[in-house]
Amino acid sequence: MWASSRYIVIMSFAAMIALVRGFIAAGILDLPSFGLYATIVAVGMFSSALVSFGEIERTIKTFPRLWVVERHRRSVVDRADESAWVMILRAATLFVFLLTCTFVDAIRSLAQTGMFVALIALSAASSSLYASAIRATGDVELLARNTLFRALIVLVFGLSGAYYFSWQGAILGDVSGAIVGVLITRYSVLGKMTLPDVNDKHIRKNDGIPPPPDRDLWLFFAGLLASAPVYLDRAFVAS
Repeated sequence: MWASSRYIVIMSFAAMIALVRGFIAAGILDLPSFGLYATIVAVGMFSSALVSFGEIERTIKTFPRLWVVERHRRSVVDRADESAWVMILRAATLFVFLLTCTFVDAIRSLAQTGMFVALIALSAASSSLYASAIRATGDVELLARNTLFRALIVLVFGLSGAYYFSWQGAILGDVSGAIVGVLITRYSVLGKMTLPDVNDKHIRKNDGIPPPPDRDLWLFFAGLLASAPVYLDRAFVAS
């Protein structure tokens, strides 16, 4: 009961930090810059589902099942890393395509904005992926603490970037803070492991664990449809 109360308090504080960061950013940036910043963040958060394309949804059942068997716990991080590389490849492909489009005068501005959207999408998807790994451990307080740390890091990096480099700096600061948060989360999961046989060559990484079912993609499409009115409406209002 007390652990649940601490979880609620810490998560509420993290949400409050994110809200305060938005208010401070609005004070630092001029109105057009803040509108563009808020639009890019909203569209980027929605696009994170497209970057993941079901990678995160597959972890809902797979990660807890792996964590239950002690010798498979390392597979939680391994699978998270594999999914992260898949998402990085997708985002990088999109980023390079948009970078190429910047050489076309008619769509240069749109392509440059799209590059920032791709960065936000990748950082948000990566954060959700490794947060799923922490949830598999069952330690909700660890999840809350990492969420709070990430919120504080993004607060410092994002506002510093906004102060010195306008909305572009704010975006890059948010992305940098999210990456640091992902690394902290990853090593937090590693710290929860007790694997005396983790290097045993006779134990295969996914031994006895069936691959995730294709129907997990339905969870992806459901989440995509549910997030559309939340983030795209926010982008419309901000613009």
